[in-house]
Amino acid sequence: RMKKFVFILIFCLSTLSFSHVEPSKEISPFIESSPTYESVYMVCKMYNLECPEIVVAQSVLETGHYKSQQCLQHNNLFGLYDSKNKRYYRFDHWTHSVLAYKQKVQYRYKGGDYYEFLRKIGYAEDSLYVEKVKLIQKRLENDI
Repeated sequence: RMKKFVFILIFCLSTLSFSHVEPSKEISPFIESSPTYESVYMVCKMYNLECPEIVVAQSVLETGHYKSQQCLQHNNLFGLYDSKNKRYYRFDHWTHSVLAYKQKVQYRYKGGDYYEFLRKIGYAEDSLYVEKVKLIQKRLENDI
């Protein structure tokens, strides 16, 4: 019995060590960093998000220039909300929220005016949301 237990324990531990997924080499430079306009833009490009300039502007607005509680404590750059569990999503790293944005929002985008897409899907409750994102994007054009 003891031999069987030890064998199962060793097997489980070895399996666990192989199940850890290393971050991709492309994302590795961002693992130790906090989000910035430039780094969010680069991760958007790496994940092939549509309209990355607009997405970066959204992240700036949603986080108050990456200073909100959702950003600092939960790595949520877009105010992504889990309606099933009635709370904001929490991510291990801010790059994961960029990928979640692609999977939870952008999969519905079929081309055309991205601002109109955001309006159509009701991305934000604020009726001036799109106009605010446009202003931020214009200010950031020279920075990213």
